[in-house]
Amino acid sequence: MNGNILDCGYGNGTCLGWNVMGKTSTRYEYKGETKGGKPSHKFWIATQSGSQVTVHFGKVDTVGQTRVIDCETVEKAKEYLKDKIAEKVKKGYKPVND
Repeated sequence: MNGNILDCGYGNGTCLGWNVMGKTSTRYEYKGETKGGKPSHKFWIATQSGSQVTVHFGKVDTVGQTRVIDCETVEKAKEYLKDKIAEKVKKGYKPVND
């Protein structure tokens, strides 16, 4: 993705975002092992547009799934996205530059 890198308020470089056509997008990938020891390589992409957050996720090299979350306000959408990014980072997801 091309666009402007955004500061998501973490101040530690864990959040990379792009401003693409007025939407904030964030891509993270997890590469590790499942609880059973099998290799795991997953992606998670979130795009905020106004009060709506669209999340696309799945295994790398697959089509994945998409979910749309309607928040009450733009501020709540930003908060939701910030919280989800924190959850992903805690689980071991890392930001990826496209």
